[in-house]
Amino acid sequence: MVNKLLQFHFPEETQFLPYSPADIHIIWPGADAGCWQWAGGRLIQQVLHQNGFGLCLLQFDVQRPACIEVEVLKGCAYLQLTLQGNAMSYVKGLSNCGSLFELIEGSYTLLYLPQARHKFWVHKGTYCYVYMPIGTDMLRHFSETFVHLKPLFQSMQTGHTAGLVPERLRITPALHALLAGLLKSPAQPSNRYLQTTEAVTGILRLYNGQLQQKQQPGYASGPADYATELRLYIADHIFDTGALRLSNLCQFFNLEMRSLERYFSWFTPLAPTVYISRQKLQIALYLLQDTSWDIKEIAYQLGYQHPQNFSKQFRKYFGFYPVAGRHYFEPDA
Repeated sequence: MVNKLLQFHFPEETQFLPYSPADIHIIWPGADAGCWQWAGGRLIQQVLHQNGFGLCLLQFDVQRPACIEVEVLKGCAYLQLTLQGNAMSYVKGLSNCGSLFELIEGSYTLLYLPQARHKFWVHKGTYCYVYMPIGTDMLRHFSETFVHLKPLFQSMQTGHTAGLVPERLRITPALHALLAGLLKSPAQPSNRYLQTTEAVTGILRLYNGQLQQKQQPGYASGPADYATELRLYIADHIFDTGALRLSNLCQFFNLEMRSLERYFSWFTPLAPTVYISRQKLQIALYLLQDTSWDIKEIAYQLGYQHPQNFSKQFRKYFGFYPVAGRHYFEPDA
């Protein structure tokens, strides 16, 4: 079952609370449901699993910054959907810098989580994620169905992704409708396997189609789409200073500068250069949690030529120097 694949470890003593209808709105009849509560917040989990498919709905209420460890007891491929709340995860086995992978609200991805202890950092707020594990037999079937995803599926079947960084895509209206139908109209136990199969197949079909469309730069249509694509592109290229120059962003998205600035305004009141700078500082805060990273190395990786300038900007934004940031997510920080 999903809850035998994933195990959560919180920074403080955690108490398991038996659920009651007043505590948890049960979305799926017959789901394993539970509520974990600790001094810094609460997690609600609902789990279904059947014949190689699964559904795991996680809902968080976090009162202060925290680091939560997710122990994967058995490596598995997952469809991961971020419905609410931005967080930063540290996924072992990825080839990107520091193995950081940002969970961005309104996006989803297909990835393999190897057997290991992974981390993700959250700030005060509310979070809602969906995880859909896919068994090896189903991966083999899908690798023949979705040709564009076949190399990734084949890699997942062998228990790794060869260092591939997952591709984040925006949750489209079509995917919203598919997911809403799954959550709002739960099937009876006898029809659950068929409904889950159709849902996973539908999501993979959308994922496959979006990846093919994404081969053409600027494929988004409409301000909301462009805004989401910009956020995802910046997150994926946060260590590539050249790619994040405004002139290069305009060229990639086939936009004039005025249009680019207008689309930025859909998700931030900040000027584009200020937004990108602050995103880099946020990434620096997460990289500081890995003590093997030297502060100078973090500065250089994020495009700062002079570490002193990085430290000054970091302090101006957060109110403390980078060395103090190493303890930001600790319970007593």
